[in-house]
Amino acid sequence: MKKIISLLLVVLMAAGLLACGGGGQNGNIETSGTETQTPDASASETAAAPPDGGADTPAVSADAPQNVGYIDDPVDHFARDTYQIAYLSPAFMFLQQSWFAAMQAFEERLNFKVTSFTGENNSDTYLTNIELIASQGYDGIIMDCEQPVAVRAYEIIEETGVPYIAFVQSLLDENGKTVCPQVVLDQYDTGKKTIDWLIANYKSYWGEIDASTLGLIDCTVTTSPDLALRAVAPEEIFKATFPEGHYFMADMAAAGGVTADAAYTQVMATVSAHPEIEHWWVTGSTEFFGSGSARVFDDLGKVDDALVCVVGAGANIVDWDSMTPDTKSSLVACLAISDLLYAAPAVSGVIALIDGRATKETLWRDKTPADWQFGTDYGVWLVENDIITRDTYKTYFEEINAKYLLSGGHTD
Repeated sequence: MKKIISLLLVVLMAAGLLACGGGGQNGNIETSGTETQTPDASASETAAAPPDGGADTPAVSADAPQNVGYIDDPVDHFARDTYQIAYLSPAFMFLQQSWFAAMQAFEERLNFKVTSFTGENNSDTYLTNIELIASQGYDGIIMDCEQPVAVRAYEIIEETGVPYIAFVQSLLDENGKTVCPQVVLDQYDTGKKTIDWLIANYKSYWGEIDASTLGLIDCTVTTSPDLALRAVAPEEIFKATFPEGHYFMADMAAAGGVTADAAYTQVMATVSAHPEIEHWWVTGSTEFFGSGSARVFDDLGKVDDALVCVVGAGANIVDWDSMTPDTKSSLVACLAISDLLYAAPAVSGVIALIDGRATKETLWRDKTPADWQFGTDYGVWLVENDIITRDTYKTYFEEINAKYLLSGGHTD
């Protein structure tokens, strides 16, 4: 356990691997020897062998229902065999590796082993993996499923009878309604927090300014429903608050996708084309857009004239870690989501389903927002998130680590 915790502390504090959903980049993280699985002969040989016949039902305390599917469920997880849980993702990239490491951090505490399976960016491979996982006797599945294959994935997983939850991305049917419990972000709210922070704090950098000299570049990917939703609030709120300001959408779908270089290209083009704008804000759907945008203002010598605040923090924390106290940067804040805050409910929820202490219709129903856009028939665990700055990010992660890895605090 100490080895896993040490690994995760390095992941969170040194590399700053934070969930942003719907995007990532290639990277390598040690994951305690558990290999990513693909549906071929080698996968069958290297996947962890689940106990035959599944694990025994644990002893449940009398008051267990009040905390079903939480990290601190009042249940003896060691009154049963060790559960074998599969984490299935479209591709095992930078972000997926960090989520997987966070899941592993709870293995000894909750008596389970998690193995990663990936579709390797291939829809057929992803779907075949569901059948492979079921055939190998895994007790439960945590599914990160992209919408183009969601309907078929739902049909297959239902046929297997293996307990499952949706992770990071909502698993939706053909009518756009959720079909199972899910651990996700409120995508609209994440974008709202970034623009709200800029509005609340810009005067501490610039004082009063003429709104007609202010421009907002809203970086997004219109081909990704999740990332596109993060750009809605910045546009709405900026236009309502600064009607004399200038709004620009930078669509990375036309510039290379979810990369810092794509953001650099788009933001540089916009800023260069509008020399009349004296003050710039940048919001963005992923942390990579923050890193790329900040480079633009570095190169143009406009660091003091720009404020960047985006969703996600991994790449930005790497930038902050590389700066000296005297280094100026337009990258002033970002929305952070600790990997632990994704992993804790995911593993706890699927364990509750495997135990039989909850069904997919009852798990986390009290947490579902009444106005959830994808329907309210199943539990929705909205992952906590907070705006962090260059001055506060280290304290933020220290507090999260202490709460979830050391003290075992409630995840609600």
